[in-house]
Amino acid sequence: MAKAEYRSAIRSRRLIQQAFADMLQVKAADKITVTDVVKMADINRGTFYAHYAGIPELIRGILEEHMQIIKDMVENSMTEDNRFNPRLIFAHVNEMLSENLDFYRKALTSGIGEAIMEQLRRLLMDFLLEYEDRVSDMDHDYYIFMISFGTGGAIALYRDWFHGKLPLSLEAVSDMAADVLCSMLGVE
Repeated sequence: MAKAEYRSAIRSRRLIQQAFADMLQVKAADKITVTDVVKMADINRGTFYAHYAGIPELIRGILEEHMQIIKDMVENSMTEDNRFNPRLIFAHVNEMLSENLDFYRKALTSGIGEAIMEQLRRLLMDFLLEYEDRVSDMDHDYYIFMISFGTGGAIALYRDWFHGKLPLSLEAVSDMAADVLCSMLGVE
């Protein structure tokens, strides 16, 4: 019976997340209410509150799930004997953004855009810190400065792309951001 409940919980979360994404087509993220989501998902409020305390927690849950997908993709594509290449992160960020393009386009142009971009920047920073010894031999403090500068620039590029300010494909933005960061870190 527990397995059926587990599948039911996954199904409920998916319905809630899809309803929120659908509502982004109609309303700005910061204007969407729990009532909007439960009506769109055709569920009761209790089901929503069994998974999320409110809309901010729903948004955080969606983002955490997407960030975990990126983490898993990066970790699954690495081998212990290879040096870590930051291009892996950007390739997987590109893949995740592409697969959820409508959600991110709407979310990033709404009131929650900056929080999303900061979470993505933190993810990039965390990966680069975790694999520091496999990326670069530079002084730790200088490395921190370089990855902070580089990830901030990459996030600015993604932000501009989602706002229609860059006449490039999402893949080109990801590739260029990876190239610049790798150049800064001395990674080929």
